Amino acid sequence: MQGSPGGGPLDKTPPAILSTIPARDSTALSRRLEKIEITFSERMNQASLNSHIFISPPLNFDMKWKGWDKLFLELKDSLLTNQTYVVSIGSGVSDLHRNRMKASYQFAFSTGTVIDSGAVTGRVFGLKKNVPLFIFAYLLTDSSPFSPDRDKPLYISQPGAQGRFALNYLKTGCYRLLAVEDQNHNLLADTDYERVGMGFSDVCLDSAHIAYQGLNLQMTTIDTTAPQVLSIRSRWRTVLQVRMSEGVLPQPDSAFMLRDSLSGKKIPLLGLSVDPKVAHSIDLFTEPLDSVRRFLLTLPALSDSAGNINDTLPVFTFRASAQKDTTAFRLLEHRPADSAQALPCNQTITLKFSEPVDTLALKQGYTLVSAGRHTLAGRWQFSGLFKAHFIPQPVLQPDSSYFSLLDMKRVKNLWGKVLADSLDRHYFTIVSARELGEISGRAVVPPGFKAPLYLTVKSLKKKTLPLELKVPSDYKFYLPFLPQGKYLLNGFVDLNKDGRYNTGKLFPFSFSEPFYFFPDTVNVRKRWETSGVRFVIPGLEKK
Repeated sequence: MQGSPGGGPLDKTPPAILSTIPARDSTALSRRLEKIEITFSERMNQASLNSHIFISPPLNFDMKWKGWDKLFLELKDSLLTNQTYVVSIGSGVSDLHRNRMKASYQFAFSTGTVIDSGAVTGRVFGLKKNVPLFIFAYLLTDSSPFSPDRDKPLYISQPGAQGRFALNYLKTGCYRLLAVEDQNHNLLADTDYERVGMGFSDVCLDSAHIAYQGLNLQMTTIDTTAPQVLSIRSRWRTVLQVRMSEGVLPQPDSAFMLRDSLSGKKIPLLGLSVDPKVAHSIDLFTEPLDSVRRFLLTLPALSDSAGNINDTLPVFTFRASAQKDTTAFRLLEHRPADSAQALPCNQTITLKFSEPVDTLALKQGYTLVSAGRHTLAGRWQFSGLFKAHFIPQPVLQPDSSYFSLLDMKRVKNLWGKVLADSLDRHYFTIVSARELGEISGRAVVPPGFKAPLYLTVKSLKKKTLPLELKVPSDYKFYLPFLPQGKYLLNGFVDLNKDGRYNTGKLFPFSFSEPFYFFPDTVNVRKRWETSGVRFVIPGLEKK
């Protein structure tokens, strides 16, 4: 029975590897090598080795133990001629006290006279605790497609502390690296339930550039399933609800076609919106439909955020509900609250309604003014037709006060009903400049990346909205009006210029956009500029 003696101080020392046979970097080994011996520094949890030890290129082997600290890998295959083999012991292995190794361990031996010396190092971001994660390296060839769901990688490693990884002893050639949550340990990327991380470039090793460092991988869920229609129902005479298997990208009203099934007459839509109460649902709004008649709804090609498209253009038949929507058109929320004080300079105005609002009427009925009665500009952002955000541009000034004014008699729902014959007025103030600091610095982008850079600055304080900034073309950035505290910085190069970070895709394959997480927190003090911050987007550094 596996166990350890009781008593004494608690063992917190991670296990290490004392020796191997063949020894590290041994050459001219026989192709008929029968076994590999690995000696650990202490008694091991033998089960932890079952899914955390690999040989690259792959060899079949059986595991046998002598005691609790000596492991034999009994080889079933003959070795190849003039081939370097790499044995990787993942960081997931542990001793009897569940202490894990500090980092994965690799050693190599060769049947030839030299050891391959290629190397790639980098870091994985977005790790989950207690989820197995592996680095897979695939040797790219012109003769076979890249199929990580069917083909196993040539080299395997595991990241250690803070997601840092190293793949050593690689032969020359071009490689594609993936970080994979290989939960079933089959050495395949099963994207239906395993997250994957992709880099921004392949890595090519040759005699002139035998090592690369700085390959960042960001873990993401790979969605390969197109959105499906689950149901269509007429909620009211004026509201038709389409339930989807997942959220879809916004579509214009004109993309949906509603017709009378008998006459074929097209019925105009007044608008459409995500449903605020039912997940993954789209509400279509019409004039009251005749509950005696049947109608046809033709859906457009619908795409999710991962780019999966359902282009079947299905047609659904339904009968309109006889029930009227008795919901009163009301303003449910107007933020910030009246008389709110010391708000941040990037404060956004939020308006929430009980029924779908006419967006043009809302824009005409809303005004944000300073205490000096100057009207402020801004842009609108709509979360469907039930919730709207007014984002002042530029940001609000410190030591200032403002009035958020909603002329309710001008704001209508889609059927022309107004909110009320009154003015909803909220007064609020912005934090004093004496409480604020600044961050300034310069971004460094690798040569060849001629695209916008976006920065996100997030306070460590809870319930604080992040600040997003598109960095000017000279890559100098300046972030004023920041409350005192510690901040995290991250950013990405927007190669496709769509304004959002692209994590890449496996099928068909596309790289992620280059990104960077600033390694330290940036400390902001009152009435002080924290200057000289260097934000360096990593490129592949050759050695």
